[in-house]
Amino acid sequence: MASMNMAILIGHLGQDPKVNVTQSGKAVANLSVATSTRVKGADGQYADKTEWHRVTAWDKTAEYCRGYLHKGSCVSVEGRIETRKYQDKDGVDRYQTEIIANRVQGLDRKGAEDAPSAHAPASQQSCEHSPTNQRAPFDVAESGDIPF
Repeated sequence: MASMNMAILIGHLGQDPKVNVTQSGKAVANLSVATSTRVKGADGQYADKTEWHRVTAWDKTAEYCRGYLHKGSCVSVEGRIETRKYQDKDGVDRYQTEIIANRVQGLDRKGAEDAPSAHAPASQQSCEHSPTNQRAPFDVAESGDIPF
């Protein structure tokens, strides 16, 4: 049976990328990416709900993150979801879910012009036009119309 593990995010960095080098000389970048969704509360008012994602990038992608991204940058991330198990200092099993990035692309206007195209996804989007910044979803109960 076929399967697919793929994550695609468009969001903003919550902090500067943390880039280190392993003992074998590979660059690894850790990113914290925020995505937002508009949800309607019980009071009928819309509010943004923010979700934080851990992202790990390796090698040239990590070097790209170091050179071109900073806190607040709008980014597109493509990769796979991975959960790993570890033990904390008290010996308790913990789990961490993260996205192992295949591609990371800055979507800020200046960053998109200055960045090398080797890391650019086929379709360049900007955070201004991303799904997280669209207006509130169509509400059938409010309008009485069906949206099709």
